[in-house]
Amino acid sequence: MRAIYDIVDLRPIIAASRALAFSDQTLGQYLPDTTVDDVDYRLGQATLMNQTVPARALDTPAITIARPGVAEVRGGLPAFTPIDIMTESDLQKARRLAGMPVELQATAAAAAVRTTATILNTMETLKGQALFTLGISVAVRGNAPQVVDFNPSGSNKFAAATAWTAGGATVLSNLIAWHDAYVASSGGPAGVIRMSTRAMRLATRNAEVVNAVVGSNVGRSQVTLSELNALLSANDLPPIETYDRSLRNVDGTVVRVAPDNRIAFLPPSGVQLGQTQYGPTEEAAELIDARVLAPGQGPGIAVVTLVEDNPVQKAVKSAAIGLPVIGPDGARNIVVASVF
Repeated sequence: MRAIYDIVDLRPIIAASRALAFSDQTLGQYLPDTTVDDVDYRLGQATLMNQTVPARALDTPAITIARPGVAEVRGGLPAFTPIDIMTESDLQKARRLAGMPVELQATAAAAAVRTTATILNTMETLKGQALFTLGISVAVRGNAPQVVDFNPSGSNKFAAATAWTAGGATVLSNLIAWHDAYVASSGGPAGVIRMSTRAMRLATRNAEVVNAVVGSNVGRSQVTLSELNALLSANDLPPIETYDRSLRNVDGTVVRVAPDNRIAFLPPSGVQLGQTQYGPTEEAAELIDARVLAPGQGPGIAVVTLVEDNPVQKAVKSAAIGLPVIGPDGARNIVVASVF
């Protein structure tokens, strides 16, 4: 198929695609979208306002402090390019339904929403990986996965010594220890503990938790989430919030945005942990050459229309290179754990 830039006005379609947002995509509060004029991602230490300096003896040199950007994560931005193809049969059906001629502007705009939504959904799953595992593994068709580790030392990654699904699990002790690790890493308390409903139910049925809330002689086998959160508050821990969003792959399989066996200690509301960086695509470069986009508008999601003459087909393709990136500052404000 070949790209055609004048069968519809692509400018408003691209603008709408870059502004597209969905209310159930909530992880952007930690990793907001941004554009970078580069095909590589990188994120350094931002402000370093949490440093101290030791006293200096007289007649000795001044003490060098760490500078922003000295430690950074970097790598290549992977490409995501979904396409929505309208076959000859699809076009004939559209003509019968809409009459002659088919309104291609509206058809292309609707297709662009579908293709762009798949990119945004994919980015949401990658944000889930980043926040709940401190790493990302991007499946690349025809190649090995692209793997990124935002906490290579493993200092903020834990696993329950006894799985929460097993008898003898110490859920409360686990949560206290992991939050202590969060405070030691970030310098302050977490704002929330995110986990799946399954993990939350295991926590509310855990014997250590039940005994801490109501005592061992009451005969109860479960506490409520409100009671569990009150227990956490009494131990200076943040509340639990469940997160269970799922999406569907192109092969029809349902995938969770965040693994249900993982929990994440995350900072208070308003604290960003990194960025979701979008770079310039080759499709955007062609759009600039065709004067659809202006110079400097390359970074971000691009949308192009394509046609095929034999057989007759039309298509809308969205294109992006991008990745959620957690920098050294952000990684210090996340603690993750595998609980079963």
